[in-house]
Amino acid sequence: MTAMAGSGVILTSDLDRAIAERGQIWAAYDEASGHGAALAQLESQIKFDGVVTALAALTPGHVAPDELAVALQQLQTELSRIARAEADIQATQQEIQKIKNQRTGMMILLGVIVVLIVVFVLYSQLQGG
Repeated sequence: MTAMAGSGVILTSDLDRAIAERGQIWAAYDEASGHGAALAQLESQIKFDGVVTALAALTPGHVAPDELAVALQQLQTELSRIARAEADIQATQQEIQKIKNQRTGMMILLGVIVVLIVVFVLYSQLQGG
């Protein structure tokens, strides 16, 4: 039994455990609520087609708040990987466009050189003939 200082109330160890457990439950609830809010913010980045498939458990205890925390972490990791891949794709597309522009410039230069050679040959034939 535990006496609360100056209140005259005596708590049993079972009641102490229940109060501690209640505190843990609220802490887990607060954490899960935070994960739910984070998941709601990520919702706009995820396409949902209405089909839900059963997923393998992500944690040994199969406890919903723990599952949500791990799923949220994996989702953020996957979205980060997708963002990096999109950046790589954009960089590659820019490189392709740069190469196309260089090719166009080289084709124009080659055309000018061919025209100059033809003009030079025609001019030489007119001068020589």
